Amino acid sequence: MDLVKASKDDCIFKCRDYKKVLTHFTKKNYYRHAKKRPILLDKTFLPPRVKEALVNPSIIMPSHNDKDAHCYYHHEISVNRNINWYTKVVVHIGHTDVDTKERVNYIKTAWRVNLIKELAYNKKPIYYDGTSPKS
Repeated sequence: MDLVKASKDDCIFKCRDYKKVLTHFTKKNYYRHAKKRPILLDKTFLPPRVKEALVNPSIIMPSHNDKDAHCYYHHEISVNRNINWYTKVVVHIGHTDVDTKERVNYIKTAWRVNLIKELAYNKKPIYYDGTSPKS
């Protein structure tokens, strides 16, 4: 585990995930990714949908390209039973706050997707709620 300093001033958003682990979205990552993912600027997406994906995930997958990241998906809606929309939040895991010694995770980015990309790489779910479509 990496030791980090989780400054309150550096966060644009934070909450506890489904395992009660404190999860931060730093201003640095937010502004870096908001250029590429303008949905992050939408107040109906961040914080409510991002928080919902962390607190009530439908499925959590290991990242296909970062061994220290998990992809949290929250199923939002099905369209004609063929297209499923998810909020996807990529979370860097496995840090310890140097001051509190508490485990903390960091959001790398978030956006809306219509497929679970990691399934194409034969990744196995870390968590699955058992009810949401896996497509």
